[in-house]
Amino acid sequence: MTTFREALRQWSSPEFEHALAMAIACMGVEELPLQQALQHGSHALADPIEVIIIEVLADTLGLDIRAGILYTSVIAGCQCADDPTPTSTAQEYCEIRLLIERDTGAANVIQLLA
Repeated sequence: MTTFREALRQWSSPEFEHALAMAIACMGVEELPLQQALQHGSHALADPIEVIIIEVLADTLGLDIRAGILYTSVIAGCQCADDPTPTSTAQEYCEIRLLIERDTGAANVIQLLA
């Protein structure tokens, strides 16, 4: 599980959204629901992942984040020597809802938004 302690330290600074976006991007395909959100490809790729912070709601318990994720997927053939279909990539986009606990910095993706 990814923790967001560094991003939380930046909460009141102008660097907060950048630190938050970097922390979300570091979650990668292992923790983000990128494979489930595929629209064009068959496999989500780890790089590059770009995060757009859409909304941040804060209360005493934590932060409720809505973020857009831009990433790449691959449309893979069988990769045989005589396969006529080349491997090609596609741009993908999804939105997630992420909760970050203020005390621990623990983060959980709680929803994949359509």
